[in-house]
Amino acid sequence: MEEGGMQTAGLQAIARAKAEGLWDFMEDVDNLVIPEDLAQALAGNQEARLFFEGINASSKRFVLRWIKLAKTAETRQSRIEKIVALSAEGKKLPGS
Repeated sequence: MEEGGMQTAGLQAIARAKAEGLWDFMEDVDNLVIPEDLAQALAGNQEARLFFEGINASSKRFVLRWIKLAKTAETRQSRIEKIVALSAEGKKLPGS
């Protein structure tokens, strides 16, 4: 065991994740950083923007993670449109 009891394999996995840029992949989500494309979409709809700004941190993280994990630009855009539409209606994303 090394470094506070962590196994060599664990240390290697961390090193790999850092090298591949995955170690801090969700840091912006964890810090509630609103991506520019979502911010622009919300800016175009005052009701949606105000509702989204008012949801709790946990729900925001859920939404931001869902957007960030989109595999294609089209999926990301579709998800942003859904968030804006739901927020305009005063509804949170199911599960958030």
